[in-house]
Amino acid sequence: MTHTLARYSHHPSRALVTALGLAVFVLSLAACKATREARSSEHVNNDSESIARATQRNQTATAAADCGGKVVLDEGVGDLRIGEEVDSVRAHCSVLRDTTALGAEGMPSRKMTVRFADGSVVAEIVNRKVWRIEVNSSAFATPDSLHVGSPITRMLQLRNPRVLTGEGQVFLVTANHCGLSFRLTNPDGSPVRDWARPVLSKLPSSTVVSQILVIGCANATGPGSSP
Repeated sequence: MTHTLARYSHHPSRALVTALGLAVFVLSLAACKATREARSSEHVNNDSESIARATQRNQTATAAADCGGKVVLDEGVGDLRIGEEVDSVRAHCSVLRDTTALGAEGMPSRKMTVRFADGSVVAEIVNRKVWRIEVNSSAFATPDSLHVGSPITRMLQLRNPRVLTGEGQVFLVTANHCGLSFRLTNPDGSPVRDWARPVLSKLPSSTVVSQILVIGCANATGPGSSP
């Protein structure tokens, strides 16, 4: 009789211990799950912040790279403008090179190579301002589609085209673009003078634009003008 009572008296204790163990196990699983979820959420947040920062850097780099587009205007290229301060250029454009090289009339001049989306231009600096812009790539064009490589036949369609010489080169100027000079290839070797349409029409058909100089309408006194 005593043995039987003892057997039954131990059963509730074992059940209680089992129940408590199960509860602790369940709580442990829940705690582990919560910890994993918190770490996962933190990881996702960190990844999102990293992606956001990288995207912002890429957007900033792209904005600086394109410098406003590749349209050649009488007063500049894209957002790069004649008369603009050097610090302003650096603030919104990517400058690839800043050096001293031969400029107008063979004199040493500060030149900055400014990056665009698919090319670059060279800004000649005088008194810490953009004085002239050299365009040497066909990736850039005027609103009426003039660019490096445009043939002489296209240039003769412009209003009042004239050819001037300067810095040992031959340049075409036109009333259509008061702030631009178009350097030509294959001049016929004539002496320095102001050529008019009759002489232009005799240039070889292979003559093309090899460079565009942006000087601004206020400075349009010829390709070899001094600042």
